[in-house]
Amino acid sequence: MPNKKQSKLKSILLNLLMTLIVIFVMIVILEIIIRIFLPQNLNYTEFDSTLMFRHIPNFETQYHRQEFSNIITFNSKGLRDYEYSYEKPKGTYRILLVGSSFSQALQVPLNQTYENILEKKLNNELKRKYEVLNGAVGGYSTAQELSYLRTEGLKYKPDMILLDFSSRDVAENSITPLVSIENNKLVEHIPVKISMAKSFLLSCSRYSHLCALTQTVILEGAKNQNIIRYLLAKSKISSGDAKSKRDVGIVDMFYKNNTPKASEAIQKTFMLIQEIKSFADENKIQLVMFVIPNREQVDKNRFEDFVRQNNLNEKDLEPDKMQKLAAKFASENNITYFDMLPYFQQKNANNTFYFNIDGHWNSKGHQLAADLLYDYLVKNNLIPKNNLK
Repeated sequence: MPNKKQSKLKSILLNLLMTLIVIFVMIVILEIIIRIFLPQNLNYTEFDSTLMFRHIPNFETQYHRQEFSNIITFNSKGLRDYEYSYEKPKGTYRILLVGSSFSQALQVPLNQTYENILEKKLNNELKRKYEVLNGAVGGYSTAQELSYLRTEGLKYKPDMILLDFSSRDVAENSITPLVSIENNKLVEHIPVKISMAKSFLLSCSRYSHLCALTQTVILEGAKNQNIIRYLLAKSKISSGDAKSKRDVGIVDMFYKNNTPKASEAIQKTFMLIQEIKSFADENKIQLVMFVIPNREQVDKNRFEDFVRQNNLNEKDLEPDKMQKLAAKFASENNITYFDMLPYFQQKNANNTFYFNIDGHWNSKGHQLAADLLYDYLVKNNLIPKNNLK
């Protein structure tokens, strides 16, 4: 009798082992097929309890889309930039850029990003020592940018903070779990926690193309499918709750009249920028806020496509609404403000400065942005031209 039980148990274990081997082999085959025929952009971020996520220090990956393919390297402190020490070299005027994907600039090689072009131009034209450090991270909300400045940015002892602003920031701020508005005040919800499922997915998608594809499919599905969004929330893979959905998008930033959700997101965004302004003032740092225009604002054909694809009525729209609101806000709060939109519109010809599919700046867009920032900073005497003592 014991022999029969042992034999049955041995058979079950053997079948289980064979099943696991078959599953493993299938996963390996799938991984190979995806790497060859459908290569993915691997995850280059890691969890952070204050920032939610950050670039992985000393990490290199291939980032590609239909229109470009670049080797992306993050330095020892996680910047998508060359190596810089926290200690500022003597006699150096240091500018720290904070922002999101346009400034992160994965779409172009490192030497073609506008912050590196700006740094080179400042040093060549003004004949002194300047550094422009890129602290931008794709997908960051203004809340994350504020936390970055407090926890990491200040370590670089910047003389100036360049804050990039776009309508996408409002959309990100509408869903960030880091802050909320309660009784007309910002309330922080830091630190944040991570589930085992989300931790596994982040780690796996860093090395596996199959994991990266799975993550993309799931997150894209969550945008429109309630059941997927519910399951992600219950498994704590998503930072939102089971009923949450992005209620504010780019389209809302074009409407003349704001929805209640859009008004709240805009209010939250400006309150966060006020906090950044207070942070800069407390630490005697010059703050310059500049607006990055969307291609739909710059190019007439792109705007018409945008209207048609989203079934909009042009009579309901005000394409430069966010620029007007930001300019009014900056003036009321004594924030140095620069709007690039009219300059991009003036020099545009058939979407000159943006990738047609990806939508971010191409190398021409980065060059123009660098030239505009240089001219604005120099002509308005916002940076010293003589040697620092």
